Parts: sequence; C-alpha cells; structure tokens
Amino acid sequence: HRLDASFLAASTVKITPRLHVLAAPEDAMHAMEVEPLHVDAILQLAAAHYEFVLLDMGRLLDPLALRVLDRAQVIAPVLLPNVPAVRNAQKLLRMFQELGYADSRLHPVLNRLDRRSEIGLPEVRKALGGAQQWHSISDAAHEVQAAINAGLPLAESSRGSAVVRELAAWADALAPQVHAEGSGILHRLFRRA
Repeated sequence: HRLDASFLAASTVKITPRLHVLAAPEDAMHAMEVEPLHVDAILQLAAAHYEFVLLDMGRLLDPLALRVLDRAQVIAPVLLPNVPAVRNAQKLLRMFQELGYADSRLHPVLNRLDRRSEIGLPEVRKALGGAQQWHSISDAAHEVQAAINAGLPLAESSRGSAVVRELAAWADALAPQVHAEGSGILHRLFRRA
C-alpha cells in the first residue's frame, strides 16, 4: 500500500551503486502473504527504475510464478547435467510450449558442467530438442564456494576463471545491447574480471 521508488530502493541490498537485490522474506509466514498483485506492482516499479530486473525463482510453478513468467522477456531455466534434471527440463519446456512461450524467450543454461562427464551440452540439446539459445557454465564448486564464504562477487574473487568468462558471455547474450554499449551493469560487473 505504500510502495514507491524510494521505499523499493530502501528495501534492497546495494551490491554496487547500480546493482541492488531485493531478497525474499526471511520468514516463511511473510512470504506466504505475497500475492500476484504485489509482485505485479513490484515488477512494474522496478522495471521503471532499473535497467534490468532479474528474478531468481524457485522450482515451484504456482500461480505467482506463472504470472512472473508470463511477463518475462527472457526465461532462463537452469539445469544440471544429469538424467533426472534433463527429464524435468523436458517436462518444463513442454509446459512452456503449452503456455505459448516462444522459443526465442527461452535461454536454458546447463550449470556445473564437467567437461569429463558423459552428459554434456550436445547430449542435453539432443534430448531436449527445440531451437532455444543454450549456454553452459562450467563446474567451479571451489571458486563459487570461496566467493560465497568471502562475501564477494565471483567476478571479483576469481577474475580470470573460465566460469566468470562463461557468465560474462551469458550476460552478453541476454542483453546484447549492453555488450555493444559497454555501459550496462552486467557488462561492467563481468568485464571487471
């Protein structure tokens, strides 16, 4: 009822001057009070005041999640390179197709990819089909955990690593105009590495 730009900004954690995070409620009871209309209002306000609005959604596809997905310009389902994850991704992509989401909006990501694994990007693409724009992110468990423990962005703690380069390439693919301009937050965040 009192949502405005200053209240939204005050509710976020400032990672950098132009990168802010609005965290989910810590208390599960408060999280249950969030309704689709609340999310619509937050997204509309955030879109008016931020260059990009990224949402990290859980696995549950309830009416609230579907409302967000309906409004999204890009949907990036993240999956692991294992058979159960690929089967779940098949169901998810089929559901997206039934909902009428265009393949051009779907940018699946194969995360924690180990090049020595028997299941790689070619096998996953073959199993899932479709014309989606795929990206893969290497497994860098040690680097990621070190960044989390240090409380630093991965782009700062592991500047020259393959995973940072892959994340930068993914960011460029999601927002090619940022790459061209070289002034967007995603470009600067990952290019500092």
